Amino acid sequence: ILLFEDAAVDRLFPATTGRPAFAITCGGYRLYDLAANLVARDGAGVAGAVAAVVRPHLAALVEADFPLVKPSQAIKESTGVTLAINARLVPSMTALDRLAKLAAAGIPSVVRHGDSIAAAVLTPEHCPADLPYADGDLSPALRKLPLPSWESDLLLFDYPHDLVRHHMALCKASLEHRIAAGSYTQLRDGVFVANGAVLGEHIVTDTAAGPIVIEAGATVGPFCFLRGPVLLGAKCRVSEHSAIKDGVCLGHTTKIGGEIEASVIEP
Repeated sequence: ILLFEDAAVDRLFPATTGRPAFAITCGGYRLYDLAANLVARDGAGVAGAVAAVVRPHLAALVEADFPLVKPSQAIKESTGVTLAINARLVPSMTALDRLAKLAAAGIPSVVRHGDSIAAAVLTPEHCPADLPYADGDLSPALRKLPLPSWESDLLLFDYPHDLVRHHMALCKASLEHRIAAGSYTQLRDGVFVANGAVLGEHIVTDTAAGPIVIEAGATVGPFCFLRGPVLLGAKCRVSEHSAIKDGVCLGHTTKIGGEIEASVIEP
């Protein structure tokens, strides 16, 4: 799988100033997480590696934070399908299903979303090693390939407000997928806790609108109110007397207090 940033990533500033677009959390998942999920699937039709092409100033950061292979190396060694994915793709469960089907079909093509390329299915003869991997944006080169193109319902982030809009729409379904794929203990109705999480006394929970997922090592202080859908990331800390509700995703090792709703707090 080859993740690439296009020129429109600038429109997502400041969310993409210090991170690639595929590292933005939306609904509890990043696009990178979906890519890793795809390569882990048996029979998905994709090579077992993820590569990325990002803006030059992010290259060293991405290399340190993600277990990626070099794009040119991956393309050179690949004997099957390469699935190129726009880093602005909204990481939804629908997108995960669509991408898996594209990879499994293996039919070379370019998938559009409006004027942007959302994804491309490339075989070795259509994926040259001289694509502009150092520049980040593969879209111009992909458009020049002699491949059929078609419009898809795959969604892309176009502007910063899209991050919150899609997050609110996808949070419940994404957390349900996380619960099904993970290892959690259900402490009470709709409250799922991983090993090592610590919950203080007198915590009130409301899961009528979505689940509450608490990852390993997270700490919730006493006298807190949690209303789902909510994701508390690994080793995060919620201070006492806090209200975390209505679509909050806390990244790993974050620390939060007070009243927070409809927000993504990145690590």
